[in-house]
Amino acid sequence: MPHSDAKPQPNSVGALSTLPRRSQAKGGASPTLIPDSLPRLPVAGNLPATMADIVLTTLNAKYIHSAFGLRYLLANLGPLQSSACLAEFDINQRPIDIAEVLLARNPKIIGFGVYIWNVAPTTEVVAAIKRVRPDITIILGGPEVSYEFEQQSIVHQADYVITGEADLKFAEVCRQLLSGEKPYTKVIPAELPDFSLLTLPYDLYDDQDVAHRIIYVEASRGCPFTCEFCLSSLDIPVRAVPLPRLLEQLGAPDRPRREAIQVR
Repeated sequence: MPHSDAKPQPNSVGALSTLPRRSQAKGGASPTLIPDSLPRLPVAGNLPATMADIVLTTLNAKYIHSAFGLRYLLANLGPLQSSACLAEFDINQRPIDIAEVLLARNPKIIGFGVYIWNVAPTTEVVAAIKRVRPDITIILGGPEVSYEFEQQSIVHQADYVITGEADLKFAEVCRQLLSGEKPYTKVIPAELPDFSLLTLPYDLYDDQDVAHRIIYVEASRGCPFTCEFCLSSLDIPVRAVPLPRLLEQLGAPDRPRREAIQVR
């Protein structure tokens, strides 16, 4: 359940003003996906925030991109979904501003999607959050921290890293943490999930996403080839999404059509 009765941390956002800032970024904050059940609260400026136990976030390469992996995690949180939200940013925004938005939600857990294009600014965001609120549990995931993580600064600053496909493992780790238990190891390998057990995430795209952003559609995972330069060559065997479920999810006739749909 949302911890709306939790006491906010009034000094968390203000304390960020003492941290170093980068140059002004282009554009404004990207939209966030927030369940209606979560209470909203005002924060500095005109930016609305939401109290949430779990915040899923990443820095997309551009605003037009959408965080497909995080939508999978949110879709498969089960009962925890009502106390979670998705906050998307892009790499043109200042890490200090991103940290401020995330702290305003007063989360217990923040899950970061880490990729080659965002690892440097995400490292700054994690450092800022940990400096102000070391009690927040930071969980990392994504290809950039799933294979070579031992020497990465962001891994040293985080609490846990889930390697591999974390669709189900992230929910399991969150349940552990929110019940007062701690995982035995910092680096947590995720087993390959069975697609028949996964909730598909397409209803987590809203009309604004469909109209103005790139929508990703996943028909399979893995690759039959073994190209040495590509991480997909490590994902063996190839696994297909059950076709009837996929077609059912994509068959909503009332959504606006978009020409740029990327199929994975």
